[in-house]
Amino acid sequence: MGLDSLMVMELISRSRKDLGVEVKSPEFFATDANFWSEYLLRRVEKKFLGEAPDGPANDTATDEGWRGR
Repeated sequence: MGLDSLMVMELISRSRKDLGVEVKSPEFFATDANFWSEYLLRRVEKKFLGEAPDGPANDTATDEGWRGR
C-alpha cells in the first residue's frame, strides 16, 4: 500500500469514528481529492438531515467530482 492509500484508509477510519459516516474506499479512489470534503459533507447531511438539501440521496463520481443524482 502506498502513502496515498494509507491516508485514505485513515480518513475512512476517522470518518467512521468521528462523524459516524460509513465510507467505502472505492468511492474515495473514484474521484479527485479536491472533492472529498464535498462528498463527506453530503454523507454527514444525509445521516443527520435524512437527505442532502440539494438533491436525492444518490451520489456518483464523475470527472468533475461528486454530484447528487
